Amino acid sequence: MIRICILLLSAVLAATAVGQTVTGRVVDDESGEALPSASVYAKSLAKGTSTDSDGRFEMAIPEGKTVDLRISYVGYKETTIQIKSGSAPVEVRLQRGTELRDVQVYGVRHDFGVKSSQMSAQVLTSQQVKEVPALFGEIDVMKSLQRLPGVQSSGDGTAGIFVRGGNYDQNLITLDGSTLYNGEHLKGFVSAINAEMVDNVVLYKGAFPARYGSRLSSVIDIGVREGDFESYHGSASIGMLSSKVQAEGPIWKGHTSFNVAARASYFGAIVQPLLKSVYDNKKAMEPYAKMNFYDVNAKLVHRFSESDRLSAVFYWGKDVSNSSPTIVRLISEARVVRLELKKMRQKTIGEILCRACIGRIQPATDSL
Repeated sequence: MIRICILLLSAVLAATAVGQTVTGRVVDDESGEALPSASVYAKSLAKGTSTDSDGRFEMAIPEGKTVDLRISYVGYKETTIQIKSGSAPVEVRLQRGTELRDVQVYGVRHDFGVKSSQMSAQVLTSQQVKEVPALFGEIDVMKSLQRLPGVQSSGDGTAGIFVRGGNYDQNLITLDGSTLYNGEHLKGFVSAINAEMVDNVVLYKGAFPARYGSRLSSVIDIGVREGDFESYHGSASIGMLSSKVQAEGPIWKGHTSFNVAARASYFGAIVQPLLKSVYDNKKAMEPYAKMNFYDVNAKLVHRFSESDRLSAVFYWGKDVSNSSPTIVRLISEARVVRLELKKMRQKTIGEILCRACIGRIQPATDSL
């Protein structure tokens, strides 16, 4: 019994030696409203706590010791108070702190709609065109426009576009100011513009400038990139649909430059073996499997001064397809027409008149 009393007395003395608990309440300085979940931290003791839903807190402090309590709350200024063990409950009033640091926003300023009256125009740089995910690795200028608002694809995997409900033939496509009447290859699967030659693309979805005309839906103005006036360089790439090469450099350093790119496809070499392994009728899709295309772009620029220059743009492209009429097919069709005419000549005039009479008499006979 004596041992138990000694143990209890030792526990009480040990608890007293640890320290005393101080309490307090954190409130708003103006309204006196309690601030729940406010942070209370004693750096010298390396411990902290937070206030309850009523803004109250408590912390054990060694007896006879004075500590600094750092009290903070989101949206309020941080404050520090000194408190001693055994002291009466304290009320801490925090002041609102709404001051924010300066924020600097950087961006690119576009002329459209800011410095000029041009509306409904969007600009895509060559870098933005190349960042768009490409099918089979073939970077496509027209398909990059399909990601813009108000633009709809003409079909899955095709390069044609419908702008704000308009038809495909209501779009005007210009290449450095020259009209491009057919902007597609492979029956619409790939656009006819080589992305390696593109400087920027401007899409007008309405309010076209006066220099454009004869279109109702949109205007797509594609700028061709100038060649390097200082050094020679180029690029080459191999893809699943086509391969391309590009070269540029100075002809007269600092004054004249060139930029040339060529592209050729081997679409039939990939699709034809695939169709033979899938289709039962080997010749069913043959007109569409042996399609290929190739095109060449070039631009020559001469600088007379910083503000005066002369440029020449060249574009040549061609599609190869078995579905297009050939000489043999035209000759065979002409023979069929001749045979039909020959059969008609063998019919006598009497047979024709008899048929005409029967055709006239027949309705009268039916009426009787």
